Amino acid sequence: KAEVDHWIKVLQDCSKATWQNAMLGDALIQKLKVEGTKAEKQKEEALHEARRQAEEFAATRKEKLVLMEKQLAAQQQHEEDLRHQKEQRAKLEKEVNKATSGIDRERQEIENEKQRTEAMNQKLKEAFAAIEKLEIALERRQRTDLEGMEKNPNLQAQIDYIRDILEETMDSNQRRSSSAA
Repeated sequence: KAEVDHWIKVLQDCSKATWQNAMLGDALIQKLKVEGTKAEKQKEEALHEARRQAEEFAATRKEKLVLMEKQLAAQQQHEEDLRHQKEQRAKLEKEVNKATSGIDRERQEIENEKQRTEAMNQKLKEAFAAIEKLEIALERRQRTDLEGMEKNPNLQAQIDYIRDILEETMDSNQRRSSSAA
């Protein structure tokens, strides 16, 4: 009986140890469940915070991207405006150069015409002087001619005719010279 009591006691101690282990295991399991729930809650909160930050970052990134696209569009428009202005300036410079060369040509033509007119007027003056000398010589000759010689009335008429033509030419050149200036 002592041996049976001993085994009963050992079995009771074992069951006690097993019960204590079971209680300890249950407490450990409950503690782990609480810690797991707490960790799960922290994980959810961290995940939620990470999503919120990611959404904020995405929104900020999207705003920056929209702003950069606007800036790029403005820069491209500015470059297009500059290119257009450059083309307009080149076109205007070409037109100014063309007009300037046309004015220079006209100025040279006017100068050439003026020189021709002046040269023509000089020749006309010389022709008038020659006619006057001819008239003077004709008068002297007629005075000194022999009485029997016939006077030539057509000669004075021809001199007058040449004088009229020269005067008309000179007047025409002066009018042309005045209008060219």
